[in-house]
Amino acid sequence: MLALFSLTAQDRCVEFDGEDDRIDLPDLDFSGYSAVTVEAWVKFDSLPSSSNMQGIYCVDPMNFGGAIYLHYVYLPSLPHTISFGVTTDSSSQALTYFINPMNWTGFWHHLAGTFDGDSSRLYIDGAYIGSIPSPGTIVQSTNKHWIGTLDSVPTFLSYDSHLDGRIDELRVWDKTRSLSEIQEDMNCAISEPRPNLLFVYNLNETSGSLAYDSSGNGFQGVLMNGANFTYSEVAPNCVLKLSEQEQNSVIIHPNPARDLITIETEQELTTIVLIDDKGRKIRQLIGKKSISLTELCSGTYYLILELENGEVLHCAITKQ
Repeated sequence: MLALFSLTAQDRCVEFDGEDDRIDLPDLDFSGYSAVTVEAWVKFDSLPSSSNMQGIYCVDPMNFGGAIYLHYVYLPSLPHTISFGVTTDSSSQALTYFINPMNWTGFWHHLAGTFDGDSSRLYIDGAYIGSIPSPGTIVQSTNKHWIGTLDSVPTFLSYDSHLDGRIDELRVWDKTRSLSEIQEDMNCAISEPRPNLLFVYNLNETSGSLAYDSSGNGFQGVLMNGANFTYSEVAPNCVLKLSEQEQNSVIIHPNPARDLITIETEQELTTIVLIDDKGRKIRQLIGKKSISLTELCSGTYYLILELENGEVLHCAITKQ
């Protein structure tokens, strides 16, 4: 697996207290949808050992579980499970996966649930977990949906369902994403419009009560009851922003290039790190002043150049 190389300022997320914190989202009707994907990073601060649910994302809680839902469950029949499901016009099953709370309390995990009109699938940390039949199209009776709870108040449950933990980079798509698509950008923030992306919350705000939607669709969320922005160790913005000064401090030739490029810097060059446009490290060279691009696909790549005096420069290159 390629390692993620973080290149930007400190990433952030939202912290929920497990009592009444949540993010309210604008009304949205998923009725008739036959394809949906929900993705999020989550870190639980605590996991109960008595009947309880902790909602990560939920649409329309008036259906038991929700029209679309991703949550943690502890019930006598389902102790310590991650659950994903949709309610359709002919099915209301939930896909559940048993977890070890010792490996989930205080640790970040990436969750993704997909629905394609025939089945629902669950992926955890970029690995396929399983599927269940889910024929039909989504039905819902209200347009309400939330992050961090299954409902704003426990109307259909005899217990609370608020998350005690943190959520980062929550995305919802009106398509069924494949495993390779999920793996491709699960470790990086999506901060621009994408086809079929309904909304994405990077949750990188430093203050205030608005959670901005980076999809371009304007579905801003509102932090409620003390939910707050805090530090996150996952899903940074992996797109390099290169300063004019950095570009002018380096001579790269040829650029664009088909095979080998040579790098000239004012100070002695000690390390070259080559990364792709998703922020993933491809190669690292020490004590070299050239790098081969022969095996790379055409496109834009970035170099992180470490100099003898401790300075670090960034520059973009194009592989033809």
